[in-house]
Amino acid sequence: MGQTCSTPALKILMIGTEMAGKTSILYRIKLDKEIQTIPTVGFNQEEIMIRGGKYFVTDLSVPNYFQQMLEENKGVIFVIDSSQEDMHESLELFTNMMHILDEKSHPILIFCSKCDVKQPDLEHIEKYFELKTIKQQYKIVKCSSVTGEGIAEGFQFLSEQIHM
Repeated sequence: MGQTCSTPALKILMIGTEMAGKTSILYRIKLDKEIQTIPTVGFNQEEIMIRGGKYFVTDLSVPNYFQQMLEENKGVIFVIDSSQEDMHESLELFTNMMHILDEKSHPILIFCSKCDVKQPDLEHIEKYFELKTIKQQYKIVKCSSVTGEGIAEGFQFLSEQIHM
């Protein structure tokens, strides 16, 4: 994870509900270990390296800034806490995000976090969030900030989609 790269960092915007695991995922990549985090106020920004790719990730806790920050970013990560039974709040945030994305071609990575706590039903999530109706390229990946599972796979998808 700590390789050098001379290409410019891809700017990625990460959004999700409070306590979904956004910051934990970001620092799992940055530090290559699990850390205890506190709820983000505003946003965190980090440049990270993963599988030889360089990314500048903005972990956004305030959805109101999403539209302003979207223009300068190439992709979106939407984080869902898959250990929760009720995903209504995530669905509402996702729906609002999709209205803002509208016709934009930003690829969307959907991280189903906390898969070490509860394995997500990816088919259910795809149906619940009506993902087959969106215009953007997307991928659902189960991930864990504790084990690191799925994180590199998700960033690989973003990199491939952005460089197409």
